[in-house]
Amino acid sequence: MQNTFDHEADFRQERDFGQKISATFEFIRAHFRPLARVMLTLVVPAALLRSIVEVLGASRLTGAVQEALQTSSGVWGMQRQMYGAYLGQPFYWFSITLNTAFFALLVLAVYGYLRCCLERPATLPGLPAPDVTPAQVWAVVKQQFISTFFSIWAVVIMTALAMLVLFIPGVYLSVVLSLYFVIKVLEGTGFGPTLSRCLFLIKGKWWSTFGLLLVMVMLIYMLVIALSLVSVALSGGVQGLLHIATQESPILMVVVTALYSLIQLFVYPVMLLALAFQYFNLVERHDGLGMSKLVAQIGLLPATATVRNETYRADEEGEY
Repeated sequence: MQNTFDHEADFRQERDFGQKISATFEFIRAHFRPLARVMLTLVVPAALLRSIVEVLGASRLTGAVQEALQTSSGVWGMQRQMYGAYLGQPFYWFSITLNTAFFALLVLAVYGYLRCCLERPATLPGLPAPDVTPAQVWAVVKQQFISTFFSIWAVVIMTALAMLVLFIPGVYLSVVLSLYFVIKVLEGTGFGPTLSRCLFLIKGKWWSTFGLLLVMVMLIYMLVIALSLVSVALSGGVQGLLHIATQESPILMVVVTALYSLIQLFVYPVMLLALAFQYFNLVERHDGLGMSKLVAQIGLLPATATVRNETYRADEEGEY
């Protein structure tokens, strides 16, 4: 029977490797419309704005790099001039800031949606839970956007430094920190407690988390290839309609960049949701929150639940 993820207990379960992957796609299938509504309302406008800004500033950045390369000699000199041209351009830092803000919004949209699903009022068995609205997710985004924005920088810097010291500690830390944002959003913890929680939950389950990430990266890679082929075909069609070259067409560049951003909107939520179900699995193994909540609700009728006559039928044996 397909899980509809209408109740908190549907999320807080121990799952083996295959069940975590299947739960990811079952959740997307069950919540596709409300989740897509949230993404269209909150994330897609930001993705389009990001595409336009990057295209408008890319020509200036490319021109500065080409000018720097013309005045340099030797391989090391060219690299030094190129990096200096990049780092010396205000647009480069603005682009990094914009991409960080976009990723923070994407993470909060997905995990904010999950948090709203967990916080929905309980309903009677057999009754669907109310859909999560973009306004509810937006409340989570406003609450955690600034802290998430700076947390992205902190996580990237920590991982990069670990990679520079030694590759293996960097890989270990990157897997540990993959749970950082789902813990931060769903548990509402600060930077230090979230790091401690990551280390606590992943203890003894590092390899399973690494394996899940590896499999999901492979699946997403194949999905990206398929979507990229579609993107190339569409951009080629637009170029043919406009009868202009790519280098002379900012409109075409905006279209291609926007399509790339939309591809990210398709693939990144899949990875984020897979990590979320790994988080639920680890929390249940360590804390048993799902079982505790089920035991606490025995014999309790939700105050907000409404009974409908069509729910209980004499000829329906599923509930009896």
